[in-house]
Amino acid sequence: MNKWNYIFPKDSNIIIWGAGKKGREWLNFLKEINRNVKCFFDIKVQGYLEDIPIYQPQKNSDSNCVLLISPLNGIDLIFEQARNLGFHNIQIGAVLEGFSNNNQEKNTELSLKDLFLINFQDEDTRRYDIVVRYLAIENYYGKNDYGFQLYKKMQELRTKKDGYGALAVKQFKKLIESYDKNGYDKESRINVFDNLKLLDGSHRMALGLYHHLKNISIRILPKEESIDFSLKWFEENNFIEEEINIIKNKGDELLNEWKIAEFTGVFWGSTLSFVEEAINDLRNFGIVTNILHHEYRREEYNNLIRKIYAIDDIASWKVDKKIYHLSKYPAEIVLFNLKMEPGYRIKQISNLPLSIKGEEVKKFIRSKYQDYFENYYYDVILHMSDNSYQSDYIQAVLSPKIDLNEILKVLSEFPYALLNVDVPYTPDDFPNVIPIGKDIDILVLSENYKTVVSYLKQMAVSYSKQYEIRILEKSIVNTCIRYEKYGQLILQIDISCEIEGLIDDFVIEAISTRIKKKNYFILKESYEYIYRLIKYSKNKSKWWHYKYLFDNKNVYNKKIAMKYFTNENIESMVFDL
Repeated sequence: MNKWNYIFPKDSNIIIWGAGKKGREWLNFLKEINRNVKCFFDIKVQGYLEDIPIYQPQKNSDSNCVLLISPLNGIDLIFEQARNLGFHNIQIGAVLEGFSNNNQEKNTELSLKDLFLINFQDEDTRRYDIVVRYLAIENYYGKNDYGFQLYKKMQELRTKKDGYGALAVKQFKKLIESYDKNGYDKESRINVFDNLKLLDGSHRMALGLYHHLKNISIRILPKEESIDFSLKWFEENNFIEEEINIIKNKGDELLNEWKIAEFTGVFWGSTLSFVEEAINDLRNFGIVTNILHHEYRREEYNNLIRKIYAIDDIASWKVDKKIYHLSKYPAEIVLFNLKMEPGYRIKQISNLPLSIKGEEVKKFIRSKYQDYFENYYYDVILHMSDNSYQSDYIQAVLSPKIDLNEILKVLSEFPYALLNVDVPYTPDDFPNVIPIGKDIDILVLSENYKTVVSYLKQMAVSYSKQYEIRILEKSIVNTCIRYEKYGQLILQIDISCEIEGLIDDFVIEAISTRIKKKNYFILKESYEYIYRLIKYSKNKSKWWHYKYLFDNKNVYNKKIAMKYFTNENIESMVFDL
């Protein structure tokens, strides 16, 4: 069945809760698949959107109704309210993220270990050409005296061109020399088929294996083919028994070195009553290490769940549903690593490796413990990475190595203040623990701005082996330094010396009256309040600003605030205090 027929049956009445940008996106998409929207729900307005009525929430008795919930903030409360109104078929968040276009080339990164195992796990189709290239690299570094001879023979037999082997050896030596001099070129991609079997790039793969490269850039092509470099190929192409034994033995050696993968997993707060027993169950599948117990604030916990799944191919509405079902349990996790032989297959929707052994682990744990739950919802027991690449990412999310105290030490040389510290997703142990996937907003004086930016850029460069560092010069008064892992934000340092909507004197006077908290400085409440008014006026979906304004309205001094606003109507843009 077409997946959209499953989500949006043809005879269903479709209602959208949230008539904003996402609502319009859904409306356009539903038109494309010939589905009609009955109406919108909106808690603020009534009227029409593109000839479709907008109503406030009301009781629903239509069993054939599909409700799309647009807003992501406060989703738990909205979901519960929708249930109470009688809606049963509810899709949350960005349901359209389920798209996967398999007819296009895809560029991505992948664990070198995973890619090697996929090309080497089936004995009859192992890519022994990688092994021959590895032997040639060892020859280059003086570890054998026969690698290039085997490589030359293989290349001449493969191309059936006289003299090509000598040319190939010369070119390969240049590539090895370049790797020595410049390191791994991330922009140089290995081409693989849909099944992640190599088309080309085995030279770079062999170099990566030799130098123990963690991840490698690949281009996935929209087709599947097989290229034969099995032992049978070498036997049929005049390699003598001694040569074949050398190749096979080195292949076995590499397989033994790389065959154990480490998978990172998380037991959610729902499992605390039986988590020790479940960890013992994991030991039947491999070696369990790095068991850590973490407690979080609720919004911090929800944020971490979203970040853990951000690299996966799961739609955000499904993640929001998990968060809803986990909301009744403690905001805690038990983190673990599981070392085992993975045995990979290819996940169809993403064309990326999926550990068969990992699937067995998850199936066993979920089957054994799902009866512990009165109303079990899938995946509220544990999440575990599918491959080494995802493990690396989850570790970066749950155990980031960015030292925020070092950044604060650099800032201490200048007058500055941190903004937005008092938000629900900020960890209790801040700044010892960073808010994952969020911003650290720093306000500095204009005369120090360029120097502060320069110092923080230098510090970011020191993390470039662990994270991708992106510098965004958003304006002459605002720079963002992004620490990313595989394209996902881990931390953003946002430095500003001006605030749009406030006159320049605000920054000077706000910093001059700053308050010390722990080992960092924040704005005095009356100035933070004015700053939050500006932020909320620009983006009312950020409910935590509204909460701050509501909870702290006693500190607000309208007369003082009005002298800083560049827009006289700023208050009416927010709400009536």
